Amino acid sequence: MKCPGELFCMTRLRISTECLQIVSVPDNSEGIVNVNVTDTVSLVCSHDTSSETDDYELVWLRNGAIVKLAEGNKNGTSKVCVSPAITDDNGATFKCYLRRNKSLEASVTLNVRHAPKLSGSENIAVEEREELILRCDIWANPPVMDVAWTLNDSRVELLDGGTTVSQDESTMKFPVYPIIAAGVVVFFTVLLAVVSRWQKITKCCR
Repeated sequence: MKCPGELFCMTRLRISTECLQIVSVPDNSEGIVNVNVTDTVSLVCSHDTSSETDDYELVWLRNGAIVKLAEGNKNGTSKVCVSPAITDDNGATFKCYLRRNKSLEASVTLNVRHAPKLSGSENIAVEEREELILRCDIWANPPVMDVAWTLNDSRVELLDGGTTVSQDESTMKFPVYPIIAAGVVVFFTVLLAVVSRWQKITKCCR
């Protein structure tokens, strides 16, 4: 069965299921309405009759939840406005169906485009030689494909699975031989002091 009223849809794309259709502003392409965040989306669901009886009452759903409609916005033609579109509307599906026959339905899905928001700074205290893991979560539509990290204004090369940045090894080495020499000196100094003290104690006990 083909819906009449082709002239009504000549300048706009539509989703059609038998005689129920959704016309959107902006236009939809294959059921997808592309819109930028903060823009307004207008959806009009109509049946091929001008009857005002309850038999032709239309119902709207947003992701399966019923949309509350005002009286006079249900019969024959029904309008839904999303203003402004927000990031939570991305992927939301709006479905319209005829209450007396739920098999007559049409739907569109919103594709809300938004840029990533990266701002602010945070100071983190970490102990020397302690491991610090940094992660950057980015929400954007379309997704961001190129992410760059910098360390002291120099770009960090990113590897699969993450990147490890450590201090230069020459600055992390301990001077082993001077430490050993100092330990030997301290040992013998303590030993001589103990022997001297023991000799004094022995003399006192004779």
